[in-house]
Amino acid sequence: MRADTVGFLLYLKDRLDDDALATLERQLIAHHGVTGVRYQPARPNLLLIDYDPSRTTSSAVLTHAIQQNVEARLVEARLVGL
Repeated sequence: MRADTVGFLLYLKDRLDDDALATLERQLIAHHGVTGVRYQPARPNLLLIDYDPSRTTSSAVLTHAIQQNVEARLVEARLVGL
């Protein structure tokens, strides 16, 4: 992970089944600038999104998630690679 990578938590209002969650993960990682999407099965409503801030923003990633027909909110932004 690069030192200039930024991460944020994305809250999903509805719990997605495994297939829908995997599809959303693939769609988010395909977004320009997203470098990682992680979740823990014990907390399926939270995704940790890593991205390169020189290529995208948390609000652009959030908008991309919402365009995938999920109700999502930005929970927390933080620097990941420090």
